Amino acid sequence: MTCQKVLGDGRELAGTGVMTPGLPARQLAADLSGVRVLDLVVTDCGDGTDSDHADWADATITC
Repeated sequence: MTCQKVLGDGRELAGTGVMTPGLPARQLAADLSGVRVLDLVVTDCGDGTDSDHADWADATITC
């Protein structure tokens, strides 16, 4: 299980919630106005399992 988050200047702007194998992809949208540092983060959602991964393929940033 993984959780994906979009962080802007250290603040969470959007997130998927818990994702498990077999779930369809989720689309995230975030207002990046004024953001200087953008981070795409993947965590284990606190379950302690390592080797978690996510696919940020086709990520698009528009102005």
